[in-house]
Amino acid sequence: MKTAITLNVRTVPAWDYAQMEMHTAYTVSAVVDNDFTYAPGWTLKDAIENYSSIYSCNKEVIKINRPFKRQVIKPFPIPPL
Repeated sequence: MKTAITLNVRTVPAWDYAQMEMHTAYTVSAVVDNDFTYAPGWTLKDAIENYSSIYSCNKEVIKINRPFKRQVIKPFPIPPL
């Protein structure tokens, strides 16, 4: 039987310079064998695939904690157009 990995998800506000607008990126994380593991992605799917690739785990064993948590950051100025 495969051991499930439950990932915490944080939404990360980010500035998309290509589209010149705010965007939500994602960071997934988990504590596995007392090690903090994480992976970022522009989409949740990208973050999960990135995590699976970095830590060599099968995506079928990954579960997601809901609701997602918002990453707390200080406000930053939006660059001029």
